[in-house]
Amino acid sequence: MPPVSVEPIYLPDVENNPQPSRYLDLIRTCQSAGRETWNIWYLFAFRPEMTQHLARFTQEVMREPSPLGPGLRELIAAYTSYVNQCEFCTKAHVAVAAELLGSEDLVWSALRNLEASSLREEEKALLRFAGKVTSDLPAMTEADVKSLRAIGWSDEAIFYTITVCALFNFYNRWITASGVHAVSEEGHRTHGKVLAGIRPGSEATTLREHAAAEVNRLSLREVLDVGFEIKTVVGFKGASDTPCVEAFTHCSRSGFFGPCLRWLNRPRRNPVQPISIRRSGFRSLPAWRVRRFPAG
Repeated sequence: MPPVSVEPIYLPDVENNPQPSRYLDLIRTCQSAGRETWNIWYLFAFRPEMTQHLARFTQEVMREPSPLGPGLRELIAAYTSYVNQCEFCTKAHVAVAAELLGSEDLVWSALRNLEASSLREEEKALLRFAGKVTSDLPAMTEADVKSLRAIGWSDEAIFYTITVCALFNFYNRWITASGVHAVSEEGHRTHGKVLAGIRPGSEATTLREHAAAEVNRLSLREVLDVGFEIKTVVGFKGASDTPCVEAFTHCSRSGFFGPCLRWLNRPRRNPVQPISIRRSGFRSLPAWRVRRFPAG
């Protein structure tokens, strides 16, 4: 994909009349450390009273509970950006999707040759739909939505597909026309780990370890989807102020079994009670249930 041919626009208020924001902090921290700065930070730092709402909306759309896991939402964002030939957004969200889905090759294959990729047919259908919304909107008909319903996608899942696609059609135009250039490959990969909730340099780069990290970080969420292969259902605090966790994992593509909840073994003020793992059926898909059992 061709690099951006527009020079970054100059927003003097970011330097001459800076407003407090985390993006201004990022700019100053990287400048003082001699690290590369991202052009997009200047767009968010220019009018933070405006852009903070965009950042919150993006967080809600991309990270909060949804019928589509964060990995699939990131894949839709990357696919939309690839169709629009937005180099920055494509590389940025390929990096996040690769961390959440466990394979950069899988993500790039979906973008470059969707039909030949190893995605499931239902997932390919969502990307085809997003591609049509992006590149051929006037041709959209009720039949496009009905075809997604026919293969099992709910209207809520279709809503999130449309919303992610629409959001990144905005971002692609905002970023490309403003002259936001892609950063280094290493910069995108490192930031991808951060956005995926994985510490750079850690070993938590597989789906199962990411599942453990997510359960640890959001142990009181009722429902949390990680990628589109893992579904983690988390209970509420009991009288002992100890998390009670039920986790289900299933995978129809890679044969991944088990949630790998190593976080349960970490030191904590209120240790969890011993756990046991047992096999349970989940239609035709493999599934494991992890429950907390009474101590003693």
